[in-house]
Amino acid sequence: YSAHTNFDNAPKGNNFHLAQLLALKEISDPTDERHIGIIGSMKEKKLLKDFVSDLEDVLKLPKGYVICTGEANRLISKVAICTGAGGDFLDDPIINDCDVLVTGDVKLNRAIESRAMGIVIANAGHYGTEKIFSGNIINLLKKANLDIDIMETTVNTNPYML
Repeated sequence: YSAHTNFDNAPKGNNFHLAQLLALKEISDPTDERHIGIIGSMKEKKLLKDFVSDLEDVLKLPKGYVICTGEANRLISKVAICTGAGGDFLDDPIINDCDVLVTGDVKLNRAIESRAMGIVIANAGHYGTEKIFSGNIINLLKKANLDIDIMETTVNTNPYML
């Protein structure tokens, strides 16, 4: 069994898990037919640079890893999350109501378009947004009290890091 993209948008999947790690509130239901995985609101508005710092912390990424299309001092409150590769969802009207889209694998032309549209993308990379998968799925399986052996991989390699 392989769970990748289907787990990103599952009710307790990567999008939801990242929203929880960021302490978002009013998190949308991932089963409500949205194209974007999760929408949530921050408890208090933050500057984009502070939001990015928090994002790097919760994803355990090095400082400077997340790249953005917005200005550092822009205020962020409403957040869209699409772990993996979500740059193609830029045209989704739901994004226009959000202050930032957290995703990975954003192509250059989509980043240029987002700046022109005034939409902020926080590109944490495909690996960066999905490395939370193992811990999340293992925790969910353990909570389910299934009669199965659960083995977590010790391999966690970012192909873009030296």
